[in-house]
Amino acid sequence: MTQPTLILIPGWGMEEQVWEAFLPHLHDFPVHVVHWRHIEDKQEFQRRIIEGAQGKEVILVGWSLGALAALQAHRSLRTKGIVLLGGTAKFTTDSDYIYGWKHVFVDRMNRNLLKQKDDTLKRFYRSMFSKAEQEDAQDVAFLNIAEQFQGDSIHSLQCGLQYLMETDVREHLLQIDVPVLLLHGKDDAICPLSAAEYIQEKINASLIIIEEAGHALCFTQAKRCAQEMIQFVKGIERND
Repeated sequence: MTQPTLILIPGWGMEEQVWEAFLPHLHDFPVHVVHWRHIEDKQEFQRRIIEGAQGKEVILVGWSLGALAALQAHRSLRTKGIVLLGGTAKFTTDSDYIYGWKHVFVDRMNRNLLKQKDDTLKRFYRSMFSKAEQEDAQDVAFLNIAEQFQGDSIHSLQCGLQYLMETDVREHLLQIDVPVLLLHGKDDAICPLSAAEYIQEKINASLIIIEEAGHALCFTQAKRCAQEMIQFVKGIERND
């Protein structure tokens, strides 16, 4: 039996290096890493995932913005399962949805990108880490990795913020007919745990809550998340 390809879909402002601690645990699986550099419009997020899948059977592994994109793209692909790290079905709040950021905060980030791109990204990166992780200096370790990023354009980053503000995949949840695994940090300040609990309630997904963890699970909890994901994938293969 051919193994499904793991499609790793990163979050906003991220590059391939964020998966460096994650990938060594996945050496038994075919893997494709999606990247977001030089995005021209918000439709391109879907196009890049579909291009990476190339007609294969896939497990979509979405982190943050990548979780939104995975939920949006899954029906266009031969999807066998979905894994969401720090996931959400809607990044911003609305009159009938309270599990996210207010639009005004994302608008402010958008404006700050034009004035101080590097500082804006660093503040966002630091906010991905829980208090416990900051005390362990994991935020500093991540910033060292971020120094290796090639650097995305302001326009591309703004397309990502537009995608976060406008994308709402709550209706897509009703159409999901494959297994879903949710991995979420209990102290996630970017996509709150309540956002994952909302998804779980709608589709009866498996939710694993990681104590004292923030948003950057593929960095701070790479081994744990990879192990949970491997067990999830093996369960899908057994049931085929």
